Amino acid sequence: MISIPFSWFGFTDWLITQEAGLIIMFATFGTLILSFIIIAILGALGLKKYVAYIAGALLCSIFISMMVMIPLLLLFNIENSIKLQLVWMVIVASCLISFLSNRHYLDIYFNSTKTKEDKEVKKQKTKRKNKK
Repeated sequence: MISIPFSWFGFTDWLITQEAGLIIMFATFGTLILSFIIIAILGALGLKKYVAYIAGALLCSIFISMMVMIPLLLLFNIENSIKLQLVWMVIVASCLISFLSNRHYLDIYFNSTKTKEDKEVKKQKTKRKNKK
């Protein structure tokens, strides 16, 4: 058994005594709340260029954690809430590392899709003008 010699204002006691299903709910909805808090903090610190990457990573980690943690609970009967919490932390960390290390490629992809959409809008506007 894992023993934690300290308590984070009762959070560790809550984590050990709760059901594993609540950890999955915490991983899903807690990540949404975490993303709003991190976006506000990064905006206040002046690191607005990283906000989109971190928000994208946290939103991706929601879906990945649901796809991983629900089968762990239902199929493999892993009901140890500490293990599920550690799995969630690994998923969030890997998504953050992936998004932050591939910033350049994400910029290329999103700029290319934006220019395609802009071209389509311009074509539609010219077709409307030519019809008049």
